[in-house]
Amino acid sequence: MKPLAALLVTVGLVTVLGCKSSAPEQPNYKPVGSYNAAPTDDDVRAAADAAIRSAFPDGKASLVAIAKAERQVVAGLNYRMTLVVQHNGQEATYATVVWRKLDGTHDVASWSVVIPKKKSDD
Repeated sequence: MKPLAALLVTVGLVTVLGCKSSAPEQPNYKPVGSYNAAPTDDDVRAAADAAIRSAFPDGKASLVAIAKAERQVVAGLNYRMTLVVQHNGQEATYATVVWRKLDGTHDVASWSVVIPKKKSDD
């Protein structure tokens, strides 16, 4: 009886270790509702323009570049962006979150200047 038990254990181990899952791998899994990279398309540019108009109502600011853009699906879309803006001849970088509502209008949820990190003198 002992040789039979050893044989069954061996066959069981070979079967378990030799099987490969047929489920597809998900190497870049992101939870539902998380931010994902967004292409710099017309929707992202519209959100960036809305943020700039809100932050600089004098109309004297212009978008230089969209350094980073991410999108989050909510009741509408959130755009989290890093923008380079020129205002009164000065360029500065800003972090902003803009909510594109279901009706297509934009609401600026946050706007802040990004202070560049100083390089270490070591």
